[in-house]
Amino acid sequence: MIGINGLYEGMGAPDLPVASVLFAAWNEGRRFRIDVEWRPELDPAERFVLTVFYQPWPRNERGRRRKDIPFAFDMNEEVVGTLKTDSYSELLLQLEDWLDRCSVWCREGN
Repeated sequence: MIGINGLYEGMGAPDLPVASVLFAAWNEGRRFRIDVEWRPELDPAERFVLTVFYQPWPRNERGRRRKDIPFAFDMNEEVVGTLKTDSYSELLLQLEDWLDRCSVWCREGN
């Protein structure tokens, strides 16, 4: 599911004066979320920030997945990947790679 997509072809360093979310997508079944932010206050070489989060499955007392709890990211989320760059083309390559990986990657067993 793509919730926000403010990226566009030919985009360079955005003229956005303040930090903002440019892209947000998640895969509920695989429990991943990918965010791309614009952070102009950072080092000029690290203005685009791509972060990949994973939300572990809640478990019962026997260690099995609890599928009766609605999917949501919370304080247990884990950062599994990051990229900080000023290169839009590098950002797109990494974003496409993570979108592919997160559509099939399974981090936990039953």
